[in-house]
Amino acid sequence: MDNVKTADVGYNRKFAVVKSDGRLYTWGSNYYGTLGLGHYDFTHTPTLVETADKVAAVSLDEHMLVVLQDGTLWSCGYNYGFALGYRLDGDFSGTPYSSLLKKVPSLSNIVAVSAQSGMSTALDENGVAWRWGKGTYSGFATEASSETPRRLMTDVRQLSMEDNGYGNQVVKTDNTLWDWGYMEKPQLVMEDVRSASVEASHNLVIKTDGSLWVWGNNEHGELGTGNRDAVSLSQAVKVMDDVLAVQAGNDCSAAIKTDGSLWAWGSNESGGV
Repeated sequence: MDNVKTADVGYNRKFAVVKSDGRLYTWGSNYYGTLGLGHYDFTHTPTLVETADKVAAVSLDEHMLVVLQDGTLWSCGYNYGFALGYRLDGDFSGTPYSSLLKKVPSLSNIVAVSAQSGMSTALDENGVAWRWGKGTYSGFATEASSETPRRLMTDVRQLSMEDNGYGNQVVKTDNTLWDWGYMEKPQLVMEDVRSASVEASHNLVIKTDGSLWVWGNNEHGELGTGNRDAVSLSQAVKVMDDVLAVQAGNDCSAAIKTDGSLWAWGSNESGGV
């Protein structure tokens, strides 16, 4: 596919691509109507999703979050934990999912989103991070689910969220990294951070000097330390310099350096490394 602006891959083989003209295409597994195509059938080829305006950003899990260029946020798919940001007629008596995009009320000027299992996060242009869905990993230290977006943090620059909801991090405008887990509120974990990427059990952080630091599980060599020993946060290890971008995957990791080279390490079970 040509002229791609951004893309995302969701749980159980779901794919979404935003092209440079602002059109959104989806395909793959569609059991919950997550692809926003008005039906629940598996879709083998990229298919245009009807939207009210050009698309700026998209995030997929068992539900889909779509940011339009006017800053509004739309969602569809599985409403587990009220992750869609509204209630459906079937939430208590029938089918809690929808195959058509619907606007999430009360949010505006959204610039970034993250869909996780039963949870959603949106970042607005003022640096406010909004969170809704199931409560246990929400950052509010509550078990109660909520369809109403709640203000989680301010002065946020980047969202870094793992699909299953176990890894949750934000980078603030003062270059601090904040993290939270089960029934926890956000906690400061590192300073001088430019960007971060988190998976269920390992963490990748680019510091402001371009160095890459890692910690967490290392059973498959996903930390890139040259061994398979786990690393605690307090003993985070520097593994690379001159790093532009990173992505933590399922037991693997990838980095792009400032010279344009791509590096990958960890599990090669599916041939990705």
